[in-house]
Amino acid sequence: MNSKRILLVPLDPVHDIGIKLIKKALQENGYITKLLPPDRKVEEVVKYVESFDANVVMISRTLGYGVEELLSNLVDVFEATGIRKNLKLVIGGMAIKPELAQELGFDAGFGAGTKVEEIIDFLEGRSYKPLRRDRSKQKKDLTENFSYKVYDGEIKSLLESITGKFINWVEGKTSPGIQRAHYREQIMDARAEGNNNALLKELYDLY
Repeated sequence: MNSKRILLVPLDPVHDIGIKLIKKALQENGYITKLLPPDRKVEEVVKYVESFDANVVMISRTLGYGVEELLSNLVDVFEATGIRKNLKLVIGGMAIKPELAQELGFDAGFGAGTKVEEIIDFLEGRSYKPLRRDRSKQKKDLTENFSYKVYDGEIKSLLESITGKFINWVEGKTSPGIQRAHYREQIMDARAEGNNNALLKELYDLY
């Protein structure tokens, strides 16, 4: 039997059929797997990782409003606990692409049409390049012959006034993305000092 212990986590309130099929396929290939109920909280997932002694965590989530923030927060908490360094962290679901997965802090990302062989090759550290037909459509650039030059002086003055008001309005404001970047920096500092328990509790309270 394969020694890899894989925790499968559907971070979605309804969609978990795909990850159930992946679990069955992994078991048939000798992997030790555990599937969590849908839509668990981040701190619950951390506890399951530790109790199951998982060395791979596979997250399933359909993209939508606020989902990227949720996934980034999960990675932040994994890093704060120290378990991230011992894990392969994978994300799969509709519209997931390797580039997005890497940006969010995952080791790999698998979207629609992924074959089980691709996942297994990743788990075993083998390279895999699937032969897929490119179905992407080349869209005409409708702005090709346009520029940002404004010929009407009155309109130019109004645009500059609106831009100035907008810049003044956002001054001093923040966003979840900026706050997350600050937390990442705090996590790295806390880890270097060998004490991140207080920061971890704060992350739990927030997310």
